[in-house]
Amino acid sequence: MIDSIVLHLEALKQNDFFEEFLVLLEKEKEQGRNYLNLSSIPIALHYRLIQENFTIKRIEKTIRYFLFFKKTVYSFKVEK
Repeated sequence: MIDSIVLHLEALKQNDFFEEFLVLLEKEKEQGRNYLNLSSIPIALHYRLIQENFTIKRIEKTIRYFLFFKKTVYSFKVEK
């Protein structure tokens, strides 16, 4: 049981997209923003961001269509 959990975590570490995230964050910093808005975060990247002391905030936005229709959109604000 523990071996399968360790192997699963090792597989997640290989595909965490952390380097790509840092590149996107540097591009945003060049534009004057110290944060990055994402529509979704992969689980491996989420754990890696927590390990690296990044702050992750979940933002909920309600969009109205016409008079009666509502749609809730979630996004994540990640900052250091």
